[in-house]
Amino acid sequence: MKKTRVFWGIAILIVTSSCFHGRSSSGVVGYRGQTVFLKKDLSYKVGVLPKEWRVLKTPVKAAAFHNDGSHATISTDAFCGASFEDLPLKTLTGHLFAGTSKHNVIKEDEFSLDGRGALRTISTGTVDGIALKFDSVVVKKNNCTFDFIYISPPENYDGGVADFENFYIGFSF
Repeated sequence: MKKTRVFWGIAILIVTSSCFHGRSSSGVVGYRGQTVFLKKDLSYKVGVLPKEWRVLKTPVKAAAFHNDGSHATISTDAFCGASFEDLPLKTLTGHLFAGTSKHNVIKEDEFSLDGRGALRTISTGTVDGIALKFDSVVVKKNNCTFDFIYISPPENYDGGVADFENFYIGFSF
């Protein structure tokens, strides 16, 4: 069990820290009751996660949740500032997976989230030789970039994807 927790902590670290080119610029400072708190008195809302998802303490500043039954993790992170304003969503999504090997995009969908264009990408890859399935959403709004990530073993993906969808669809900034 300890090995699983360590692994998911590492997976979260790799994925969330690579989102912004390894910068420690995450604005997330806390999470409480569907609200993700950012630096500079900003916050955003997310959808409700079922009780099976517990808050995960990570060494990076992200709101992260783990489901022990499915060995899956959901996280969200944000950065506010002009550094990424001109980068396309596809490029920002690519940065999320810089720490993975054998990364393969299965599906990409553009859609509207909280009145802005968003990109959802479903992909597979490996972290430290372990096969994983990823589902990510990236959206930019009001000079901020937000990402939502669902990581699971491929065989457990279907069991948590509806929870992930509810989580990011609840986004409001």
